[in-house]
Amino acid sequence: MESYEACSTEELIRELVNSELVVDPGLAREISQRPDAVPHLVRIIEDDTSFMEGSPGDGWAPIHASFLLGAIKTPAARDAVFWLLRERDEELRDWITEDFPTILANFGLDAVEDLKKCISDRTLGLYQRSTAIGALSTIAHKHPEIWDSTVRFFRQLLQEEEDPELLGFLISDLSEFKDPEALEDIKSAFDKGLVDDFIITMEDVSVTYSSPDESMDYQRHSADPLEHFNPQKFERLWKISYENQRIPDRLKRMLKPEKIGRNDPCPCGSGKKYKKCCMKKNLGE
Repeated sequence: MESYEACSTEELIRELVNSELVVDPGLAREISQRPDAVPHLVRIIEDDTSFMEGSPGDGWAPIHASFLLGAIKTPAARDAVFWLLRERDEELRDWITEDFPTILANFGLDAVEDLKKCISDRTLGLYQRSTAIGALSTIAHKHPEIWDSTVRFFRQLLQEEEDPELLGFLISDLSEFKDPEALEDIKSAFDKGLVDDFIITMEDVSVTYSSPDESMDYQRHSADPLEHFNPQKFERLWKISYENQRIPDRLKRMLKPEKIGRNDPCPCGSGKKYKKCCMKKNLGE
């Protein structure tokens, strides 16, 4: 498509699905700027068949939809992502633990109460609850006004929770706050043998308390959900998912783009000239 701006939202969603794994970053950016895309994305994630290989989108459409909902950030998008966390954990598998803290954290303070409800809900699975813990931790590090209340919430959970595995994940996130009083609670939990030390040990906690903030998980989960639509990431996923198939030409072009003229259409799909759009950013100006 020459200009994503000129397309209807339905056309953009159709292009998203047809793109399968390799989605043009410009397409993703345009969809993320359209709140009216949310109902279309919700239909994708609610469709059981959309997660299947060989379906339209080859199973990738609901994955992409998850990141786009996180980028759109409206209340309806937020509700859809929490529905995914609660209802689609089996279909999403590793995406829940690896990427959903990033998606959920992008909703910021608006997601805090819903995250606390998920964390406290013992009907949810281990990875659903630990994902919510990671997202809440990330938000608290970005918003100092809830730092203390989040530490208190985690410390209280540390006293009440009985699942050794969840306690391990909780301690992993709580230790990144480097709170002296929380450290005493953590030591006590280890002394009582309450923590699954396959997940984390007291030595790991000590390393976290003495490590620079740049190495913490919450830094990774502070990313923009649109970073999912990165050609290098698509290349890695292609090699994992389609190891016996050659990389498609359109992905090769994304990885090694041709030189763009100042007056050429911007490859992001905005419809503007390159010099009026992404040129300065790409030149580091």
